[in-house]
Amino acid sequence: MLHTLQEMGLHDVVAVTTRYFGGIKLGAGGLIRAYAGSITAAVQQAGISQRRMMRQLTLSVPYALLDRVTHFLAEQSLAISASDYQVVVTLKVNVPAGEAAAVSRSILDLTAGKVTPQSGHLIPSLIPVTQ
Repeated sequence: MLHTLQEMGLHDVVAVTTRYFGGIKLGAGGLIRAYAGSITAAVQQAGISQRRMMRQLTLSVPYALLDRVTHFLAEQSLAISASDYQVVVTLKVNVPAGEAAAVSRSILDLTAGKVTPQSGHLIPSLIPVTQ
């Protein structure tokens, strides 16, 4: 099982297989194939995620600029993690830590300085990996 996980390039993973039958009908090779197959099937079913550090940005967006900002975020594949609609709309967006400064500058440029992203905490996040 460990060898199968290593061949898939996975780490920080726990895998458990339960045998309900203790016989020897499969033989050593059959057991190895069965265990490797169960791990492969489990990974395919669960999917693979990558852990990345994200920086939380808080945006206070006037309603007149909301469509422009949300469109930009969608184009950049940045999901809004929280929103609060009051006098202005407050959006929380998690951005890959290394890209936070560039995204902040882009938002400043896009809104002619009317939206200044506030940099927040680093947050570990799991990002699905497309297979």
